[in-house]
Amino acid sequence: MQTLAKGPLVARGRISVLTRFEHPTRGAVRCPAAAAFAAALAERLRPGSAAIGRDVVLDSDVDATRHTRSTTTAAVTYLDRDGHATGLAVALPSDDPDALDAVLRAVCEWTAVMRTRRVLVAEQPSCAVSATATAMCAHRRTAHASVLDFTHRGDTILLVTEPGNALAEQLAADAREAGGRAEIVYGAYGAVEGSALDDVDADALSFIVVPGTRIEVAAPVLLGLRERFPRLRGQHPDEYCYGRSDWYETVRSVAAASECVLVLTDPAEPTDPTVTEVVERIGVPCLRVTDPADLRPAQLGFHAIGLIPANSVTADKRVAEAIELLGGLGPLSTRRRATRTEPLRPSSAGQGTRSIAVAAPGQDTAGWWGSGLLP
Repeated sequence: MQTLAKGPLVARGRISVLTRFEHPTRGAVRCPAAAAFAAALAERLRPGSAAIGRDVVLDSDVDATRHTRSTTTAAVTYLDRDGHATGLAVALPSDDPDALDAVLRAVCEWTAVMRTRRVLVAEQPSCAVSATATAMCAHRRTAHASVLDFTHRGDTILLVTEPGNALAEQLAADAREAGGRAEIVYGAYGAVEGSALDDVDADALSFIVVPGTRIEVAAPVLLGLRERFPRLRGQHPDEYCYGRSDWYETVRSVAAASECVLVLTDPAEPTDPTVTEVVERIGVPCLRVTDPADLRPAQLGFHAIGLIPANSVTADKRVAEAIELLGGLGPLSTRRRATRTEPLRPSSAGQGTRSIAVAAPGQDTAGWWGSGLLP
């Protein structure tokens, strides 16, 4: 850390946190963490508090190569991997020793968490982002079509889902509007709830796995339903939506590869409790963040940080803000991680099947019977 004298800049009682400045030897220095540092310093020096009262503001482009006695700039800098200078800098009146002491303490606190970091960002499948996105996806349209098909053939429809999936109620309403009946079956790893199934016709029963339901939650529920209703019919598995399952697997994977996880969300949105549950099961610290500028050194002292954007149209913006902040606290590597469950594409023009000749009597059949799919 250096203290650099500087020309007339800062009024008495005011402290300027710099978004960029000119270093005497390193040239132009970017300060991406300035907003968070300024917010933390303002908390420490808030006028009217028990501490010394000072106004903290963000300023840009200060030339620290001009020297007079009126202003001091305290700065810490480092070189990124590409050779560009990055750091933190604060300018304040030179004749304010109390403020200078507080500023130097704050700079030391933030300098202590400067390090090379790895950031892993969880990429959300579109179906996992919001109820609106789920409603617009192809799986939603397919589920609606299946509701109408099963209703028209006179079946009672079992909508397999988990709590919190609003689409289940919409599909149930679709069935009622078409003159049919639908029952929502909530499940959690094998538990089947709902006494409403006692009066259904076991020979006219179909199921739909509601889009937005984790397959690992639905699978044991379907197993229980099939044991109870052996003639149960339903969707072809190709119609299942894996978006939610993929999302939680991505969250789990990111958490397992991180020392700390920041769940980035909008202030007006509740945090998905399953995301928190998945992260806590891994055993790493998990913090809900609505504004990356609210992060403090005690929450940033990690070499590997996972970013989980959660259920928000502003998720990309918050991820960018968090990466910008972390990029001001040491050299940064950022990677995006996603889980995708996709159809297995056939490797041959025959749609994955091969012609299998029936062996003549006495012909050696070794080697052919396992090489293709039986018709």
